[in-house]
Amino acid sequence: MKNIKDFYQIGRGNFWVVLDQGRVRGTISLLDLGHQQGALRKMFVDQDFRGDTPGIAGLLLETLLNWARLQAIQEVLLGTTPKLFAAHRFYEKKGFAEIAKDLLPSAFPVMKVDTRFYHIRL
Repeated sequence: MKNIKDFYQIGRGNFWVVLDQGRVRGTISLLDLGHQQGALRKMFVDQDFRGDTPGIAGLLLETLLNWARLQAIQEVLLGTTPKLFAAHRFYEKKGFAEIAKDLLPSAFPVMKVDTRFYHIRL
């Protein structure tokens, strides 16, 4: 997180932050994987700001997907842990489908804790 510009904002990647009264309430980033693919990373929403109201998670994801389309990215992928059931439902509701780990592109940064993977074609 200390080097956002040199890590996330390279190529077609970007990083977004939601602030409320000077405090970070949400983040999301798109890491450019090349080959018209991107990885959704650093998706975070403060617990007090989760749910349909105020809808920060949905706005962050919509912003990322709109950016990806403008950048001609055709597929966005993400990894998550098996216990984050609310996150699974959120991504599936937004059109993401589960994908097997062996179908991930070689440039995808797999975290040790991630065992469930999703993708969406744009």
